Amino acid sequence: MRKSLLLIIYTLLPFCMVAQQDAEHNRRGEEAMQRKDYSDARMYFSEGLEHCDMYSVQGLTRIWLLNESMRSSMRSLMSKCQICLNERAVQNDTTAMSRLIVYYSEGIAGPKTEGLIVYWTDKLEALRHPAPVQKETAGQPAEVSAVVKPPQVSPSFLVGLTGSLETPYGLTLGVLWQDKAGGYVRGKTSRSSVEYTHEIGLQAEDTKKSLPDGQALQTTGNPPKKVNGFTASAGFVYKPLPWLYVSLGAGYGERTLMYQFALIDKKTSEQTPVWCKISEASYTGAVIEADCMVKYKRLFLSVGCHTINVKYVDLNAGIGVIF
Repeated sequence: MRKSLLLIIYTLLPFCMVAQQDAEHNRRGEEAMQRKDYSDARMYFSEGLEHCDMYSVQGLTRIWLLNESMRSSMRSLMSKCQICLNERAVQNDTTAMSRLIVYYSEGIAGPKTEGLIVYWTDKLEALRHPAPVQKETAGQPAEVSAVVKPPQVSPSFLVGLTGSLETPYGLTLGVLWQDKAGGYVRGKTSRSSVEYTHEIGLQAEDTKKSLPDGQALQTTGNPPKKVNGFTASAGFVYKPLPWLYVSLGAGYGERTLMYQFALIDKKTSEQTPVWCKISEASYTGAVIEADCMVKYKRLFLSVGCHTINVKYVDLNAGIGVIF
């Protein structure tokens, strides 16, 4: 019975707040609510939390009350709603106080807190029915109101598998504060164990100079190719849109390009397969990378690129979760 009354209250309250529904995200959120598309409604209403739009707070609270399956994914959003309500309540906003009582009674943004329920109930009653003002005496100092601190917002974490064309095995770990901005660390490797025996240039003269007398290298038109490489980086993550994150980072990396040649002994004509490093196409030094991550519920997909010494560019891609 109590839950039904709460749902009725939170369903009827939007009609008393039409003046706050002018924002485009609130209009779209209401349209999604009418379709019972709670995921879209959550996405649109969450846009209003940046400036503590009370209509958006109301919409997210209705979603939390109506759809129990989405509550675990709305933890950080409801914490932000509670912060907005606290900011209004300490300014003696009775509507915000009423909603805070519901939050603490139902455990919407955290555990049920009996002490805060009593505090805000007494505060609300005192504003609705103010007591006669009493003069302060020497023996009776004026009562000092307690300051209610906003609850701490838990950080979000991201974990993902990432890779590039030449370093396909990688891992990304990150943290987001208030689901808005944060940082990450990333490592990628080719996991190649091939070792080269000679280092040569692309020009024939350079190759001859790198070989001792009596030896020569021979190859076909399309020799086998291997790449040894890795990158290690760290950077910043920013969320410009509810479904989009962008990241920029820097670090260190290596790329060693190798081709297989036949090493020929001119005296015996014996041929031995060897791996040779191509010096002009191998790089070691600073890594700069940029990525975009598209989020759907808790899942994200990322695409981007990185460069080593601003000479070689490779494409990145990844998949992971934000929780």
